[in-house]
Amino acid sequence: MVRRAEMLAELMRYRHGIAVAGTHGKTTTTALVTQIYFEAGLDPTFVNGGLVKSAGTNARLGSSRILIAEADESDASFLHLQPMVAIVTNIEADHMDTYGGDFNVLKQTFIDFLHKLPFYGQAIMCVDDPVIREMILISAAR
Repeated sequence: MVRRAEMLAELMRYRHGIAVAGTHGKTTTTALVTQIYFEAGLDPTFVNGGLVKSAGTNARLGSSRILIAEADESDASFLHLQPMVAIVTNIEADHMDTYGGDFNVLKQTFIDFLHKLPFYGQAIMCVDDPVIREMILISAAR
């Protein structure tokens, strides 16, 4: 049996991957990004945690090289992914059993996820979130 993140990682190796991570809003954001690509006529492959209403399903194989995926931080499996674009909606203390009850470990895991981006990749982060702002400041200081 292949884990979801491992399957996504394999698919993403051969495509332009867009991974959506965060404590809240992943499913909605993934659906919105997918719809934008549909409207642009780019026919992406997508794998979402919930229904993409316009497509009537939560996953679909498209004809373009674009793969849009909801990235799961609940078990840190999103670290398997190597997207070209990473979208982070917000970061809160959730699934803390995975991170040994340490919020700093969770934050570092998100930083590790962002470090999977290639040098030409893009990170789209919600700066309304105070934890994301803190992470940006720490990263900029390095």
